[in-house]
Amino acid sequence: MKTYLPYLSVPLLAFLLACQASTSQDQETPITVPDEKRLVVADFAEQALLLFEDSIYQGKALIDARLQEWMVSSFEEVGRVYQDSIQYYAYGTYSNAQSTYTSITAWRQKDSVLVREFMVIYDQTDVPQPHLLANQIDTYRAEWVRLSNAHNHENLVQNLYAPRSYYFNNWRLAEGTAAISERYAYMSNPRWQITLHPLWVKAVQPKLVFEVGQYRSSGVGHYIIIWQQQTDDRWQVLLDFNF
Repeated sequence: MKTYLPYLSVPLLAFLLACQASTSQDQETPITVPDEKRLVVADFAEQALLLFEDSIYQGKALIDARLQEWMVSSFEEVGRVYQDSIQYYAYGTYSNAQSTYTSITAWRQKDSVLVREFMVIYDQTDVPQPHLLANQIDTYRAEWVRLSNAHNHENLVQNLYAPRSYYFNNWRLAEGTAAISERYAYMSNPRWQITLHPLWVKAVQPKLVFEVGQYRSSGVGHYIIIWQQQTDDRWQVLLDFNF
């Protein structure tokens, strides 16, 4: 019988590998785990949020229950976007014997410990012409900025957020367009202005695109948007996250 050990977080695993004299920098990415292991919940903050294949889980207990049977053999980090010295996004792919999954994790240092604040995981499928999807997302992103700067948050959410959509910020989850619109009421301020600059756009499935980018408004920050194509072919926001 195969014994599964807890899956080590990327920062801890990288540290342990670096301590081995025979390990070089080139071996840190991709990180290969000898046997398939479970993603341990110890890496998640108490109020962390997980979006896994269209289902949402908040809190360690629910995340643990979802990840009980999800085993991974390797993780390849594609890139990072730093908010500051204690917050950053890491994106890449997990693999097991059956599939490859694309993920984004929002890491935050809390009480001197690096924890996952938010994570999204979807099965990576074949996308024949990903650049065409990226071009479409450019159009919808520009519309998001236009509607936001028009100071009508209700119109923005009604047009560009899926009926079952989520906004997660400051450990608070808003579910559905009414709740998200309420959180976005500050956009009605006549002085409000924002720009979005994509840093990484990934077509994960033919109807699903991940985006990590930088926003500029009263300050500078970074965001995650999960775009999902609807039955009428329009692209809408499934989930919106920022530190």
